[in-house]
Amino acid sequence: MTQYIKLIFCLSTLSSTALANGLLIYKEQGFHSDNQARLVEYVTAEVIPQMVTVTFKSGNKLDIPVGRSPVIIPFVKESTEEPDNIIKRIDAALPRFPQHKLRLETIKKDWIFKNEQIADQQKKTKASTVSLSPSSAAEPELKFRNGIVTKVYPDGLLVSSDGGVAKIPISTLTPDELVRFGPMIQQKSTDAAELEKRKIEDARKADLIAAQKEYYITKKGVERWKRKLDTFIGPDQGFAKLLIQDGDELVAVFENGGSEEDKLNAYKTHEERWKSIRETKPVVGYSYNEILKKEVITPIQFNIFNDEDEFYIKVGDGDFCTIAPIPIDDLVKLAEQFDRVSEWANQCSDKHLNARKNIGRFGKVDLEFISTDDGDTNNVFLTARGPFGRDRIFTEQTVRLNMFNWGCLRHRILNAKSVTQKRDENRRNAEKLK
Repeated sequence: MTQYIKLIFCLSTLSSTALANGLLIYKEQGFHSDNQARLVEYVTAEVIPQMVTVTFKSGNKLDIPVGRSPVIIPFVKESTEEPDNIIKRIDAALPRFPQHKLRLETIKKDWIFKNEQIADQQKKTKASTVSLSPSSAAEPELKFRNGIVTKVYPDGLLVSSDGGVAKIPISTLTPDELVRFGPMIQQKSTDAAELEKRKIEDARKADLIAAQKEYYITKKGVERWKRKLDTFIGPDQGFAKLLIQDGDELVAVFENGGSEEDKLNAYKTHEERWKSIRETKPVVGYSYNEILKKEVITPIQFNIFNDEDEFYIKVGDGDFCTIAPIPIDDLVKLAEQFDRVSEWANQCSDKHLNARKNIGRFGKVDLEFISTDDGDTNNVFLTARGPFGRDRIFTEQTVRLNMFNWGCLRHRILNAKSVTQKRDENRRNAEKLK
């Protein structure tokens, strides 16, 4: 049976809404261990895709990638989140960050106390007799005597009693019950509408923040791509021109006074184009050809073996290729390094640094990050070794991946489950033909 895997990269569960005051735990560098994580107080925290933006009492702001494991713990008095969710988040953080145990346990006690207060408040509302009308003639009528209304919903009541627990629709309540509980239901309905409105507004705000960040990233990236256009080889140059054009369109909307709606539409179109290219563009590496005395493109394929649950990276074509197996456990470890490599690339680019860092060995694949030209050129060098490659001429090959092709390979690996499903579908189709 195929062993499906889920590659989980977001190391903490973060709320999508803005928070007031609380604690933030994060790593200053992506390669730091949990024991090196810092704990600070924040004033506001906003969560957008792949990023947490926090504001401190000093007024300073900090953008923290999810690769640095940010964990947000709001204070009780400043949060409207469900206590159970915060308690679970604290329970998950305690074994990871033992150096902050005392502070976390103190806040946990506050949230437990609030949870108990909410439970007590719910128990104060009682219904002496509540009946649930049957939805069909075949169903017996359920009676709830000495029942307790444990929760009020916009469309009814949740009642617990000797007869069990059931949700009673508002349409089945008696006139007396409507008089008694109607105002509470109406208030819940109003609250639910306000909450839904706030969620929509928060989602739009998060999208605008993400769009603004993408504009800055894209503007900088397009400038670099234009300078480096001649370094792209073969079909890669066509893709690079397409992305430069797309980037120019996004930048123009932001710099020519486009409305919020225009910016959001341009951002969504930009994201869809990038996603389409990452999914469809062939991944290639560059290698120097001694005969031609220049760099040539070498195809790279990420896939899964037909007869076993193990992935591989194939470098080259036909007999001139190397097939390097990657066990599932190593694939998960590789996936955990992607944010780290992105952070290195950004640091080298922003600070104009040359650097050389080992990413690691994963199965029979070695990866190394190298930044040159004062951080203006970033590459990942991939070495594939293929003891599995019987009848192959090359049992070891090294290729250079620019950050464009590295991003496409990253997308393939992060979607390893879909690769597995496609392999299994091909198996089933082959069986049908037999």
